[in-house]
Amino acid sequence: MHSGVDKDETIYNVQIGNNFYCELCNHVSSGITKIAEHIKTDKHKALKTNPETEAKSFIGQFDSGYVIINKVILNSSQWNSIVDGRCHLCDVGVERPEEHIQIEDHIIRLIQAETVYDDERYYRKVNENYHCFTCKKIFSSEDFDNHWSTCENFDVIDINKLKAGPSTKTKGAVTEDILQVSELEKKLVETLHIAYDIDEENNLAICRYCGSVVAINFKTMITHVKDQHNKPEPAPKGSDESSEDEVVYQEVTDYGKRRHELSQYGKKHSIKLNHNGGKGLCLICDKYISAHKNNFKAHVKGGIHQGHLVLLGLKEPKEVNRTTELHQTKSIFECSIAYSSSEKMFVVNNDVSYDVNSFFLIRPVEKDPHFKKTKCFVCSELFPQGQEREHCATPAHRSNFLATKVVKFEGQGEPSAYIRELRTNLFHCGYCNQTLPFLEQLRHHCMTCNHVFLQEEHTNFHLTTVPIDTSGPAVDVYDHLMTCAFYD
Repeated sequence: MHSGVDKDETIYNVQIGNNFYCELCNHVSSGITKIAEHIKTDKHKALKTNPETEAKSFIGQFDSGYVIINKVILNSSQWNSIVDGRCHLCDVGVERPEEHIQIEDHIIRLIQAETVYDDERYYRKVNENYHCFTCKKIFSSEDFDNHWSTCENFDVIDINKLKAGPSTKTKGAVTEDILQVSELEKKLVETLHIAYDIDEENNLAICRYCGSVVAINFKTMITHVKDQHNKPEPAPKGSDESSEDEVVYQEVTDYGKRRHELSQYGKKHSIKLNHNGGKGLCLICDKYISAHKNNFKAHVKGGIHQGHLVLLGLKEPKEVNRTTELHQTKSIFECSIAYSSSEKMFVVNNDVSYDVNSFFLIRPVEKDPHFKKTKCFVCSELFPQGQEREHCATPAHRSNFLATKVVKFEGQGEPSAYIRELRTNLFHCGYCNQTLPFLEQLRHHCMTCNHVFLQEEHTNFHLTTVPIDTSGPAVDVYDHLMTCAFYD
Protein backbone atom coordinates (compact mmCIF):
# COMPACT_ATOMS: atom_id res chain seq x y z
CA MET A 1 0.00 0.00 0.00
CA HIS A 2 1.30 3.43 -0.89
CA SER A 3 2.07 5.82 1.93
CA GLY A 4 -0.45 8.61 2.30
CA VAL A 5 -3.39 6.46 1.16
CA ASP A 6 -5.48 4.46 3.62
CA LYS A 7 -5.66 0.77 2.92
CA ASP A 8 -9.47 0.84 2.68
CA GLU A 9 -9.50 3.46 -0.08
CA THR A 10 -10.73 2.27 -3.49
CA ILE A 11 -7.69 3.51 -5.39
CA TYR A 12 -5.97 1.64 -8.18
CA ASN A 13 -2.77 2.19 -10.09
CA VAL A 14 -4.13 2.09 -13.63
CA GLN A 15 -0.70 1.37 -15.10
CA ILE A 16 -0.69 4.51 -17.25
CA GLY A 17 2.63 5.91 -16.20
CA ASN A 18 2.54 6.93 -12.54
CA ASN A 19 -1.19 7.58 -12.43
CA PHE A 20 -3.83 6.43 -9.97
CA TYR A 21 -7.52 5.81 -10.58
CA CYS A 22 -10.25 6.38 -7.99
CA GLU A 23 -13.07 3.97 -8.77
CA LEU A 24 -15.61 5.80 -6.60
CA CYS A 25 -15.21 9.15 -8.35
CA ASN A 26 -14.02 7.97 -11.78
CA HIS A 27 -11.03 10.24 -11.27
CA VAL A 28 -7.38 9.94 -12.36
CA SER A 29 -4.57 11.67 -10.48
CA SER A 30 -0.91 11.82 -11.44
CA GLY A 31 1.26 10.71 -8.56
CA ILE A 32 0.67 9.62 -4.99
CA THR A 33 0.61 13.18 -3.64
CA LYS A 34 -2.32 14.28 -5.77
CA ILE A 35 -4.34 11.13 -5.14
CA ALA A 36 -3.79 11.63 -1.41
CA GLU A 37 -5.21 15.15 -1.80
CA HIS A 38 -8.14 13.82 -3.82
CA ILE A 39 -9.33 11.41 -1.13
CA LYS A 40 -9.65 14.35 1.25
CA THR A 41 -12.16 16.15 -0.98
CA ASP A 42 -15.82 16.40 0.03
CA LYS A 43 -16.98 14.59 -3.11
CA HIS A 44 -14.80 11.57 -2.42
CA LYS A 45 -15.76 11.45 1.25
CA ALA A 46 -19.46 11.66 0.38
CA LEU A 47 -19.26 8.84 -2.15
CA LYS A 48 -17.23 6.74 0.24
CA THR A 49 -19.81 7.22 3.00
CA ASN A 50 -22.81 6.68 0.71
CA PRO A 51 -21.62 4.72 -2.32
CA GLU A 52 -23.95 4.04 -5.21
CA THR A 53 -25.39 0.59 -4.52
CA GLU A 54 -27.51 0.15 -7.64
CA ALA A 55 -25.83 -0.92 -10.84
CA LYS A 56 -26.10 1.66 -13.57
CA SER A 57 -28.49 0.72 -16.35
CA PHE A 58 -26.99 -0.70 -19.51
CA ILE A 59 -26.47 2.11 -22.01
CA GLY A 60 -24.67 0.71 -25.03
CA GLN A 61 -22.25 -1.84 -26.32
CA PHE A 62 -18.89 -1.95 -28.01
CA ASP A 63 -18.81 -4.42 -30.88
CA SER A 64 -17.01 -4.76 -34.20
CA GLY A 65 -15.14 -1.50 -33.72
CA TYR A 66 -18.23 0.59 -32.91
CA VAL A 67 -19.79 2.00 -29.76
CA ILE A 68 -23.54 1.61 -30.12
CA ILE A 69 -25.81 3.64 -27.81
CA ASN A 70 -29.43 2.96 -28.62
CA LYS A 71 -29.67 4.13 -32.26
CA VAL A 72 -26.50 6.21 -32.11
CA ILE A 73 -23.47 4.56 -33.71
CA LEU A 74 -19.95 5.84 -33.06
CA ASN A 75 -16.75 4.63 -34.63
CA SER A 76 -13.53 4.58 -32.63
CA SER A 77 -12.52 8.13 -33.60
CA GLN A 78 -15.94 9.57 -32.78
CA TRP A 79 -16.05 7.82 -29.40
CA ASN A 80 -12.64 9.33 -28.63
CA SER A 81 -13.94 12.81 -29.63
CA ILE A 82 -11.69 13.01 -32.69
CA VAL A 83 -13.69 15.10 -35.15
CA ASP A 84 -12.48 16.60 -38.45
CA GLY A 85 -8.89 15.53 -37.81
CA ARG A 86 -8.69 17.06 -34.34
CA CYS A 87 -8.84 15.49 -30.89
CA HIS A 88 -11.03 17.82 -28.88
CA LEU A 89 -10.08 16.12 -25.62
CA CYS A 90 -6.39 16.88 -26.10
CA ASP A 91 -6.96 19.95 -28.32
CA VAL A 92 -4.43 18.80 -30.93
CA GLY A 93 -4.53 17.86 -34.61
CA VAL A 94 -4.51 14.11 -35.27
CA GLU A 95 -3.33 12.33 -38.43
CA ARG A 96 -3.35 8.75 -37.10
CA PRO A 97 -6.31 8.29 -34.72
CA GLU A 98 -5.50 4.63 -34.03
CA GLU A 99 -2.14 5.69 -32.59
CA HIS A 100 -3.36 8.81 -30.80
CA ILE A 101 -6.05 6.99 -28.79
CA GLN A 102 -3.34 4.86 -27.18
CA ILE A 103 -1.36 7.84 -25.86
CA GLU A 104 -1.26 8.05 -22.08
CA ASP A 105 -2.46 11.65 -21.85
CA HIS A 106 -5.40 10.97 -24.17
CA ILE A 107 -6.53 7.92 -22.20
CA ILE A 108 -6.48 9.90 -18.97
CA ARG A 109 -8.47 12.75 -20.52
CA LEU A 110 -11.00 10.27 -21.91
CA ILE A 111 -11.50 8.63 -18.52
CA GLN A 112 -12.00 11.95 -16.79
CA ALA A 113 -14.23 13.56 -19.41
CA GLU A 114 -17.84 13.92 -18.34
CA THR A 115 -19.96 11.71 -20.60
CA VAL A 116 -23.71 12.22 -20.25
CA TYR A 117 -26.66 9.97 -21.15
CA ASP A 118 -29.72 12.14 -20.52
CA ASP A 119 -32.92 10.59 -21.84
CA GLU A 120 -32.31 10.52 -25.62
CA ARG A 121 -29.41 12.95 -25.44
CA TYR A 122 -25.89 11.54 -25.52
CA TYR A 123 -22.89 13.84 -25.33
CA ARG A 124 -19.52 14.50 -23.73
CA LYS A 125 -18.07 17.66 -22.26
CA VAL A 126 -14.69 18.31 -23.87
CA ASN A 127 -12.82 21.14 -22.17
CA GLU A 128 -15.06 24.20 -22.64
CA ASN A 129 -17.07 22.64 -25.48
CA TYR A 130 -19.55 19.80 -25.96
CA HIS A 131 -19.36 16.81 -28.31
CA CYS A 132 -22.81 15.62 -29.38
CA PHE A 133 -22.76 11.89 -30.11
CA THR A 134 -26.01 12.04 -32.05
CA CYS A 135 -25.02 14.51 -34.77
CA LYS A 136 -21.26 13.95 -34.25
CA LYS A 137 -20.52 17.69 -33.98
CA ILE A 138 -18.63 19.92 -31.54
CA PHE A 139 -20.47 22.91 -30.02
CA SER A 140 -19.50 25.79 -27.80
CA SER A 141 -21.29 26.08 -24.48
CA GLU A 142 -23.36 28.95 -25.91
CA ASP A 143 -24.60 26.98 -28.93
CA PHE A 144 -24.95 23.54 -27.38
CA ASP A 145 -28.36 23.88 -25.69
CA ASN A 146 -29.89 25.51 -28.75
CA HIS A 147 -28.74 22.82 -31.17
CA TRP A 148 -31.09 20.11 -29.91
CA SER A 149 -34.03 21.45 -31.91
CA THR A 150 -32.18 20.64 -35.14
CA CYS A 151 -30.05 17.72 -33.91
CA GLU A 152 -30.50 14.62 -36.07
CA ASN A 153 -29.03 11.14 -36.09
CA PHE A 154 -27.12 11.16 -39.36
CA ASP A 155 -26.49 7.40 -39.31
CA VAL A 156 -30.19 6.84 -40.01
CA ILE A 157 -30.60 9.94 -42.19
CA ASP A 158 -27.74 8.94 -44.50
CA ILE A 159 -29.33 5.56 -45.12
CA ASN A 160 -32.69 7.12 -45.96
CA LYS A 161 -31.13 9.73 -48.24
CA LEU A 162 -29.04 7.21 -50.10
CA LYS A 163 -32.02 4.91 -50.60
CA ALA A 164 -34.45 7.63 -51.67
CA GLY A 165 -35.37 8.14 -55.31
CA PRO A 166 -33.45 7.91 -58.56
CA SER A 167 -29.91 9.22 -58.63
CA THR A 168 -28.25 11.53 -61.13
CA LYS A 169 -24.78 10.76 -59.80
CA THR A 170 -21.95 9.26 -61.81
CA LYS A 171 -21.35 5.53 -61.73
CA GLY A 172 -18.38 5.92 -59.39
CA ALA A 173 -20.36 8.08 -56.98
CA VAL A 174 -23.26 5.62 -57.00
CA THR A 175 -20.87 2.76 -56.21
CA GLU A 176 -19.48 4.75 -53.30
CA ASP A 177 -23.01 5.42 -52.03
CA ILE A 178 -23.89 1.73 -52.24
CA LEU A 179 -20.83 0.86 -50.17
CA GLN A 180 -21.80 3.54 -47.65
CA VAL A 181 -25.33 2.15 -47.36
CA SER A 182 -23.92 -1.33 -46.85
CA GLU A 183 -21.58 -0.13 -44.09
CA LEU A 184 -24.30 1.82 -42.28
CA GLU A 185 -26.78 -1.05 -42.44
CA LYS A 186 -24.10 -3.40 -41.16
CA LYS A 187 -23.68 -1.16 -38.11
CA LEU A 188 -27.44 -1.19 -37.50
CA VAL A 189 -27.53 -4.99 -37.75
CA GLU A 190 -24.84 -5.12 -35.05
CA THR A 191 -27.38 -3.64 -32.62
CA LEU A 192 -29.53 -6.77 -33.01
CA HIS A 193 -26.88 -9.31 -32.01
CA ILE A 194 -28.68 -9.74 -28.68
CA ALA A 195 -31.61 -11.31 -30.55
CA TYR A 196 -29.88 -13.07 -33.45
CA ASP A 197 -26.98 -15.32 -34.31
CA ILE A 198 -25.52 -13.97 -37.53
CA ASP A 199 -24.33 -16.19 -40.38
CA GLU A 200 -22.59 -13.66 -42.61
CA GLU A 201 -21.29 -16.26 -45.04
CA ASN A 202 -24.82 -17.36 -46.01
CA ASN A 203 -26.47 -13.97 -45.36
CA LEU A 204 -28.77 -15.44 -42.70
CA ALA A 205 -29.82 -14.37 -39.21
CA ILE A 206 -31.07 -17.02 -36.78
CA CYS A 207 -33.52 -15.80 -34.13
CA ARG A 208 -32.36 -16.77 -30.65
CA TYR A 209 -35.93 -16.85 -29.34
CA CYS A 210 -37.65 -19.13 -31.84
CA GLY A 211 -34.95 -20.40 -34.20
CA SER A 212 -36.51 -18.76 -37.26
CA VAL A 213 -34.15 -17.86 -40.09
CA VAL A 214 -34.43 -14.47 -41.79
CA ALA A 215 -32.25 -12.51 -44.18
CA ILE A 216 -29.59 -10.22 -42.73
CA ASN A 217 -31.56 -7.03 -43.19
CA PHE A 218 -32.19 -4.54 -40.40
CA LYS A 219 -35.84 -3.91 -41.27
CA THR A 220 -36.63 -7.62 -41.67
CA MET A 221 -34.87 -8.54 -38.44
CA ILE A 222 -36.45 -5.84 -36.29
CA THR A 223 -39.90 -6.53 -37.77
CA HIS A 224 -39.62 -10.23 -36.92
CA VAL A 225 -38.74 -9.51 -33.29
CA LYS A 226 -41.52 -6.94 -32.89
CA ASP A 227 -44.18 -9.05 -34.59
CA GLN A 228 -43.31 -12.44 -33.13
CA HIS A 229 -41.78 -11.74 -29.72
CA ASN A 230 -43.33 -8.51 -28.50
CA LYS A 231 -46.93 -9.66 -28.03
CA PRO A 232 -48.96 -9.85 -24.78
CA GLU A 233 -49.59 -13.30 -23.34
CA PRO A 234 -52.97 -14.69 -24.54
CA ALA A 235 -55.74 -15.10 -21.99
CA PRO A 236 -56.34 -18.65 -20.68
CA LYS A 237 -58.79 -20.74 -22.68
CA GLY A 238 -62.38 -20.66 -21.46
CA SER A 239 -62.00 -17.33 -19.73
CA ASP A 240 -62.50 -13.77 -20.86
CA GLU A 241 -60.14 -12.46 -18.23
CA SER A 242 -56.81 -13.69 -17.02
CA SER A 243 -56.59 -14.59 -13.38
CA GLU A 244 -54.01 -12.96 -11.14
CA ASP A 245 -53.21 -16.43 -9.83
CA GLU A 246 -52.75 -17.89 -13.30
CA VAL A 247 -49.28 -19.38 -13.71
CA VAL A 248 -47.95 -19.64 -17.24
CA TYR A 249 -44.99 -21.94 -17.79
CA GLN A 250 -42.64 -21.10 -20.62
CA GLU A 251 -39.45 -22.76 -21.75
CA VAL A 252 -36.45 -20.51 -21.14
CA THR A 253 -33.44 -20.91 -23.38
CA ASP A 254 -30.31 -21.60 -21.37
CA TYR A 255 -27.78 -19.54 -23.30
CA GLY A 256 -24.99 -20.51 -20.93
CA LYS A 257 -25.58 -24.18 -21.71
CA ARG A 258 -25.87 -23.45 -25.42
CA ARG A 259 -22.60 -21.50 -25.41
CA HIS A 260 -20.88 -24.32 -23.50
CA GLU A 261 -22.08 -26.87 -26.05
CA LEU A 262 -20.88 -24.59 -28.85
CA SER A 263 -17.50 -24.23 -27.18
CA GLN A 264 -17.15 -28.00 -26.81
CA TYR A 265 -18.11 -28.58 -30.44
CA GLY A 266 -15.66 -25.89 -31.49
CA LYS A 267 -12.77 -27.42 -29.54
CA LYS A 268 -13.44 -30.78 -31.18
CA HIS A 269 -13.05 -29.17 -34.60
CA SER A 270 -10.29 -26.63 -33.79
CA ILE A 271 -12.66 -23.64 -33.62
CA LYS A 272 -11.89 -21.15 -30.85
CA LEU A 273 -14.56 -18.76 -29.55
CA ASN A 274 -13.39 -15.15 -29.33
CA HIS A 275 -13.45 -13.01 -26.17
CA ASN A 276 -17.18 -12.22 -26.20
CA GLY A 277 -18.35 -15.48 -27.73
CA GLY A 278 -19.74 -13.71 -30.80
CA LYS A 279 -17.53 -15.50 -33.31
CA GLY A 280 -15.42 -18.60 -33.63
CA LEU A 281 -11.96 -18.68 -35.20
CA CYS A 282 -11.21 -21.85 -37.14
CA LEU A 283 -7.54 -22.46 -36.42
CA ILE A 284 -7.31 -24.79 -39.42
CA CYS A 285 -8.77 -22.43 -42.03
CA ASP A 286 -7.85 -19.15 -40.25
CA LYS A 287 -11.39 -17.90 -40.72
CA TYR A 288 -14.02 -16.40 -38.40
CA ILE A 289 -17.49 -17.95 -38.23
CA SER A 290 -20.57 -16.48 -36.55
CA ALA A 291 -21.13 -18.24 -33.22
CA HIS A 292 -23.99 -20.65 -33.90
CA LYS A 293 -23.74 -24.41 -33.97
CA ASN A 294 -25.41 -24.61 -37.39
CA ASN A 295 -22.76 -22.25 -38.76
CA PHE A 296 -19.95 -24.24 -37.17
CA LYS A 297 -21.32 -27.49 -38.62
CA ALA A 298 -21.72 -25.97 -42.08
CA HIS A 299 -18.15 -24.69 -42.00
CA VAL A 300 -16.71 -28.02 -40.85
CA LYS A 301 -18.52 -29.82 -43.68
CA GLY A 302 -17.45 -27.20 -46.24
CA GLY A 303 -14.91 -27.77 -48.97
CA ILE A 304 -12.25 -25.42 -47.60
CA HIS A 305 -12.19 -27.01 -44.13
CA GLN A 306 -12.32 -30.54 -45.53
CA GLY A 307 -9.55 -29.70 -48.00
CA HIS A 308 -7.28 -28.40 -45.25
CA LEU A 309 -7.90 -31.60 -43.27
CA VAL A 310 -6.74 -33.61 -46.30
CA LEU A 311 -3.57 -31.54 -46.67
CA LEU A 312 -2.84 -31.96 -42.95
CA GLY A 313 -3.21 -35.73 -43.27
CA LEU A 314 -6.23 -35.78 -40.97
CA LYS A 315 -8.62 -37.06 -43.63
CA GLU A 316 -8.44 -39.39 -46.59
CA PRO A 317 -8.47 -37.46 -49.88
CA LYS A 318 -11.38 -37.67 -52.27
CA GLU A 319 -10.77 -38.88 -55.79
CA VAL A 320 -10.85 -35.28 -57.03
CA ASN A 321 -8.03 -34.43 -54.60
CA ARG A 322 -5.77 -37.31 -55.63
CA THR A 323 -4.67 -35.71 -58.89
CA THR A 324 -2.65 -32.53 -59.17
CA GLU A 325 -3.38 -30.32 -62.16
CA LEU A 326 -0.30 -29.18 -64.03
CA HIS A 327 0.31 -25.46 -64.04
CA GLN A 328 3.12 -23.05 -64.73
CA THR A 329 5.13 -21.73 -61.80
CA LYS A 330 7.96 -19.31 -61.28
CA SER A 331 9.79 -17.61 -58.46
CA ILE A 332 8.38 -14.35 -57.14
CA PHE A 333 11.76 -12.83 -58.03
CA GLU A 334 11.15 -13.56 -61.70
CA CYS A 335 8.44 -10.90 -61.50
CA SER A 336 9.13 -7.18 -61.37
CA ILE A 337 8.72 -5.87 -57.82
CA ALA A 338 8.42 -2.28 -56.59
CA TYR A 339 7.74 -0.85 -53.13
CA SER A 340 5.66 2.10 -51.95
CA SER A 341 6.97 3.36 -48.62
CA SER A 342 4.05 5.76 -48.17
CA GLU A 343 1.43 2.99 -48.44
CA LYS A 344 3.67 0.14 -47.24
CA MET A 345 2.71 -1.96 -50.23
CA PHE A 346 4.55 -4.06 -52.78
CA VAL A 347 3.56 -3.88 -56.45
CA VAL A 348 4.19 -6.95 -58.62
CA ASN A 349 4.44 -6.74 -62.41
CA ASN A 350 3.30 -3.10 -62.25
CA ASP A 351 -0.21 -4.41 -61.72
CA VAL A 352 -0.91 -6.28 -58.50
CA SER A 353 -0.46 -4.57 -55.12
CA TYR A 354 0.07 -6.45 -51.86
CA ASP A 355 0.23 -5.05 -48.36
CA VAL A 356 3.33 -6.03 -46.39
CA ASN A 357 1.59 -8.80 -44.42
CA SER A 358 0.14 -10.47 -47.50
CA PHE A 359 3.43 -10.22 -49.38
CA PHE A 360 5.31 -11.95 -46.55
CA LEU A 361 2.48 -14.49 -46.13
CA ILE A 362 1.50 -13.52 -42.58
CA ARG A 363 -1.80 -12.29 -41.13
CA PRO A 364 -2.60 -10.90 -37.65
CA VAL A 365 -5.60 -12.50 -35.95
CA GLU A 366 -8.27 -9.82 -35.49
CA LYS A 367 -11.52 -9.44 -33.51
CA ASP A 368 -10.14 -10.89 -30.27
CA PRO A 369 -8.13 -8.63 -27.93
CA HIS A 370 -7.26 -11.64 -25.76
CA PHE A 371 -5.73 -13.67 -28.59
CA LYS A 372 -3.08 -11.38 -30.01
CA LYS A 373 -1.42 -13.74 -32.44
CA THR A 374 -0.23 -13.55 -36.02
CA LYS A 375 -0.53 -16.54 -38.36
CA CYS A 376 2.30 -17.39 -40.72
CA PHE A 377 0.78 -19.33 -43.59
CA VAL A 378 4.05 -20.55 -45.04
CA CYS A 379 5.50 -21.72 -41.71
CA SER A 380 2.12 -22.98 -40.39
CA GLU A 381 2.55 -21.40 -36.98
CA LEU A 382 1.16 -18.70 -34.71
CA PHE A 383 3.41 -16.17 -33.01
CA PRO A 384 2.77 -13.08 -30.80
CA GLN A 385 1.63 -9.95 -32.60
CA GLY A 386 4.33 -7.32 -32.75
CA GLN A 387 7.00 -9.86 -33.66
CA GLU A 388 6.31 -9.88 -37.41
CA ARG A 389 9.71 -8.46 -38.30
CA GLU A 390 11.56 -10.90 -36.07
CA HIS A 391 9.63 -13.88 -37.46
CA CYS A 392 10.11 -12.93 -41.11
CA ALA A 393 13.84 -12.49 -40.46
CA THR A 394 14.27 -16.09 -39.29
CA PRO A 395 16.11 -18.47 -41.63
CA ALA A 396 13.14 -20.86 -41.57
CA HIS A 397 10.65 -18.25 -42.80
CA ARG A 398 13.06 -16.94 -45.41
CA SER A 399 13.65 -20.45 -46.72
CA ASN A 400 9.92 -21.22 -46.83
CA PHE A 401 9.16 -17.89 -48.51
CA LEU A 402 11.76 -18.47 -51.22
CA ALA A 403 10.38 -21.96 -51.86
CA THR A 404 6.92 -20.61 -52.79
CA LYS A 405 6.00 -20.20 -56.43
CA VAL A 406 3.85 -17.75 -58.33
CA VAL A 407 1.40 -19.83 -60.35
CA LYS A 408 -0.22 -19.27 -63.70
CA PHE A 409 -3.26 -21.15 -64.95
CA GLU A 410 -4.18 -20.97 -68.59
CA GLY A 411 -7.64 -19.86 -69.62
CA GLN A 412 -9.84 -16.80 -69.27
CA GLY A 413 -10.78 -15.91 -65.73
CA GLU A 414 -8.25 -18.29 -64.22
CA PRO A 415 -6.21 -17.37 -61.12
CA SER A 416 -2.99 -15.63 -62.08
CA ALA A 417 -0.10 -13.56 -60.70
CA TYR A 418 -1.71 -12.85 -57.33
CA ILE A 419 -1.69 -16.57 -56.42
CA ARG A 420 1.27 -18.35 -54.86
CA GLU A 421 1.58 -22.05 -54.16
CA LEU A 422 3.00 -22.49 -50.66
CA ARG A 423 3.12 -26.27 -50.81
CA THR A 424 1.62 -28.82 -53.15
CA ASN A 425 -2.10 -28.01 -53.50
CA LEU A 426 -2.01 -25.21 -50.89
CA PHE A 427 -2.54 -21.83 -52.53
CA HIS A 428 -2.38 -18.28 -51.15
CA CYS A 429 -4.53 -15.45 -52.50
CA GLY A 430 -2.53 -12.23 -52.31
CA TYR A 431 -5.59 -9.98 -52.54
CA CYS A 432 -7.47 -11.59 -49.65
CA ASN A 433 -4.41 -12.83 -47.71
CA GLN A 434 -6.05 -16.24 -47.36
CA THR A 435 -5.04 -19.83 -48.07
CA LEU A 436 -7.13 -22.23 -50.16
CA PRO A 437 -6.69 -26.02 -50.41
CA PHE A 438 -6.79 -27.54 -53.89
CA LEU A 439 -7.54 -25.89 -57.19
CA GLU A 440 -11.31 -26.47 -56.94
CA GLN A 441 -11.60 -24.28 -53.84
CA LEU A 442 -9.21 -21.71 -55.30
CA ARG A 443 -11.34 -21.29 -58.43
CA HIS A 444 -14.49 -21.01 -56.33
CA HIS A 445 -12.83 -18.41 -54.09
CA CYS A 446 -11.77 -16.30 -57.07
CA MET A 447 -15.44 -15.88 -58.05
CA THR A 448 -16.64 -14.64 -54.65
CA CYS A 449 -17.81 -11.04 -54.30
CA ASN A 450 -15.25 -10.21 -51.64
CA HIS A 451 -12.37 -11.42 -53.81
CA VAL A 452 -13.62 -9.58 -56.89
CA PHE A 453 -14.00 -6.38 -54.88
CA LEU A 454 -10.48 -6.63 -53.43
CA GLN A 455 -9.07 -7.53 -56.84
CA GLU A 456 -10.53 -4.37 -58.33
CA GLU A 457 -9.30 -2.33 -55.37
CA HIS A 458 -5.76 -3.71 -55.55
CA THR A 459 -5.38 -3.37 -59.32
CA ASN A 460 -6.46 0.25 -59.50
CA PHE A 461 -3.78 1.65 -57.23
CA HIS A 462 -1.67 4.51 -58.50
CA LEU A 463 1.29 4.46 -56.16
CA THR A 464 4.63 6.18 -56.07
CA THR A 465 7.02 3.25 -55.96
CA VAL A 466 10.71 2.44 -55.99
CA PRO A 467 11.75 -0.59 -58.10
CA ILE A 468 13.50 -3.49 -56.36
CA ASP A 469 16.43 -5.15 -58.11
CA THR A 470 15.58 -8.87 -58.10
CA SER A 471 18.48 -10.01 -60.29
CA GLY A 472 20.91 -10.79 -57.47
CA PRO A 473 21.11 -13.80 -55.14
CA ALA A 474 17.69 -14.67 -53.70
CA VAL A 475 18.86 -14.31 -50.10
CA ASP A 476 20.16 -10.79 -50.75
CA VAL A 477 16.97 -9.77 -52.53
CA TYR A 478 14.91 -11.10 -49.61
CA ASP A 479 16.99 -9.09 -47.14
CA HIS A 480 16.41 -5.99 -49.28
CA LEU A 481 12.66 -6.61 -49.20
CA MET A 482 12.83 -6.98 -45.41
CA THR A 483 14.65 -3.66 -45.14
CA CYS A 484 11.98 -1.93 -47.22
CA ALA A 485 9.07 -3.41 -45.31
CA PHE A 486 10.24 -3.42 -41.71
CA TYR A 487 13.19 -1.08 -41.31
CA ASP A 488 12.42 1.99 -43.43
